[in-house]
Order: sequence, then structure tokens, then C-alpha cells
Amino acid sequence: MKVVQVSPAFFGADGVVGGGERYPLELAKALAALTPTTLVSFARRPRRFRDGDLDVQLYRPWRYVRGKQTNPLSLAWLPAVLGAQVVHAHQYRTAAANLAIGAGRLLGKRVYVTDEGGGGHHWGNRLRLGGWVDAHLAISAFAATTLPEVGREKRVIYGGVDIDRYVPAAATVKNRVLAVGRILPHKGFDVLLRAAQPHWDVHIVGTVYHTGYFTHLQRLADERGLTVTFHTSADDNALLALYQSAAVAATPSVYTDMYGKEQPYTELLGLTTLEAMACAVPVVASHAGSLPEIVTPGENGDVAPSGDPEALRQAVDRLLADDTARKRLGANARAIVAERFTWHKTALRCLAAYSA
Repeated sequence: MKVVQVSPAFFGADGVVGGGERYPLELAKALAALTPTTLVSFARRPRRFRDGDLDVQLYRPWRYVRGKQTNPLSLAWLPAVLGAQVVHAHQYRTAAANLAIGAGRLLGKRVYVTDEGGGGHHWGNRLRLGGWVDAHLAISAFAATTLPEVGREKRVIYGGVDIDRYVPAAATVKNRVLAVGRILPHKGFDVLLRAAQPHWDVHIVGTVYHTGYFTHLQRLADERGLTVTFHTSADDNALLALYQSAAVAATPSVYTDMYGKEQPYTELLGLTTLEAMACAVPVVASHAGSLPEIVTPGENGDVAPSGDPEALRQAVDRLLADDTARKRLGANARAIVAERFTWHKTALRCLAAYSA
């Protein structure tokens, strides 16, 4: 069957760099190895090219809805769906996804939605487009609960990691604690720094999307006398090296950030958590979003209450102090990823849903 995936923003330098953009690209590449697949997306430089088996079509938006780069508006891509049997839209709360759902249904295609938590102003609820969707293919069981009105069926497909690239290293750096994610308040890096101890070697990796919050993190590290290194422009190779050097990975995301803002869609999946696990690094995650679906205490890491720096500190210190347990949990973490969380397995779950 021919599949068209529609993503509102392309993952890359002239698009957007984030998990919500990376997910559709990686899924489309994995699907393309199994069935003819086109990825339609939007970027400042329009072009068409092949990425392995994947046909990529990038369009320049006519405009951005309310100026938001992750919510482009254009109809120029609609001919791409004509020869497809399946239209799979990403980011339900965007104009592009709404148009994909409407066009797919009106053209008699099978229509699916996967939501990665992004978007902005849209017309989906007003037009009741959720009822036009054959199935919501959710990236976690938690994600499935965030759009109850979307899809006549719910299926959890999760997401994946390239386990041939994300591999363990022979040795790690003692007491190195790694956290990866966009520098935004809901990522909870302030909780990590309030938990951190002077003997920890903390590395935080991510693009700065909130300069005030980043300044606060730098000040907090200085005030507490911590050893903290911020990597705000690490490329893929540098990030991989940091994963491989870490003794423990932390994912301290919160539902309510330090400014009091609610974040109901925090960590719909957590790809960076899976990447750390693939590198055989045990994870200490907060009890937020999908993270408890991925991290199991005593099996591949530990889970601490969201926003609780003392619980986070205790969980990390336990792992840093016990080499045997840390190595066992890290090996389990990689085995879990290989069994459940590869892009190939995710693509197979997608195809099963398309064929149902």
C-alpha cells in the first residue's frame, strides 16, 4: 500500500529540531523500507529528494498560523495524497493535520493520526475531525488519553531508536549524570540541579528555547557550587558520545513548571530516554507522562515523583554507588529497547493498524 505521512515541520536546520519533528521522519523512513512511503512536510527551502527508500516532499508554507513555525498553512502539497491508500497525519492540533484528515476522508483514503504534543490554533475540534479518523496511533498509552475525541480506535505504536547507532561504550565516566532535551521549563532541569550533588558530573544537552530559564539554570548551578556543563549546540555525534559516557541518565520532566505553568502533555514518549537506554545507560525518570511506561524501577532504572528533587537525588545516588546494579540495569535497558522500541518494530505496528 502507498502511504503519505504529513508532518507540519521538517526535522532539520531549515525546519525545526525537536522530538515532535524527528518522530515522523524516523517513522516514515522505517515504513519506506516496508511499503512505498512519502513524507510531506514544510520548510523554508522547498525541495524534493529521496532519503533511502523514502520520498521526501518539502513545501514552503503560504503563511504560519498565528506566526507559529510548527503550524504552517498551505494546500500545495495536496496532490501528494491522490495516489495513496493511507494518509497519516502528525500533530493533530495543526492546520496541516486538519487539512490532511479532511482531504484524506473526502478522497476516500484510510486516515490515521499520531500526535506528538505540538501544534497551536486549529479547527479539529470545531469541525469534529476526530470522528473522521480511522485510528489514533498513539506514541504511548499516556498519549492516547490526551486526545479522547480523535479516532474511532486507539492503538499504541510507541516509537523507536536506531540500535545499530546507539550502542554502549566500553567504559563510562564515573558519577556522570546526563540529561537531554530542549531547554524549556517543563523539562525539569531545575529539579535536576536542585537534586544534584557536588560529586556529580552533570551534563545537560539541548537547544535553548527559553533564554530566561537557561539563565536561571546557569545561576542555580553556580549558586550551588555544582559541576555542570551545558551543551547547547551538540551535533548527533557529540550527543552519542555523551550518552555512551554517562553513568546515569535523568529525565526530570514535570507537569507544573517552576513558573507555575501547567504542562498536561509532558513526555508523550521521551525519545531521549530510549536513546540513553539503547546505550545501556540506566535512567532515573520522573513519574510524568509516558515515562513510567518505559522505565521500571529495579528493571532498567528508577522512577521518582515529578518535581521532587530529594527523591531524584536519592535514586541517582543509589545507582552511582552500586556499579553492579547499574551495569545490570543498563544491560536490561538496552534489551528492552531492542525488543520493543526500534523504528522497525514501530513501523510494523503501524502497518498492522493500517491493515486492520
